[in-house]
Amino acid sequence: MDVRQRGRAQEPFGSVNSERLVSRAESLVRQGDISGARLLLEPAVDAGSAQAAFLLAQTYDRAVLAWRRVRGISGDDAKARLLYARAYQGGIVQARERVEAMR
Repeated sequence: MDVRQRGRAQEPFGSVNSERLVSRAESLVRQGDISGARLLLEPAVDAGSAQAAFLLAQTYDRAVLAWRRVRGISGDDAKARLLYARAYQGGIVQARERVEAMR
């Protein structure tokens, strides 16, 4: 075992650290890089992260994109609703509020 790895939990090859991906994606969203954020969030959503689902939903929510003054990125309200539902099922209460606001 490499000395640098001693004391660290071994992660399986290809495992997803959802918290790190969400954190990095939030930074990208703040910078206006919605496409980059989406690429990071998709594997975190696939790994079961409700927070990632909520943030990814926001990148498809036309109202959120307009509020952030995003240009050149298309929204998809149907996809946003599906992702908000997944986030809500994972315990993100605000996701239900976002779906209600989309009506």
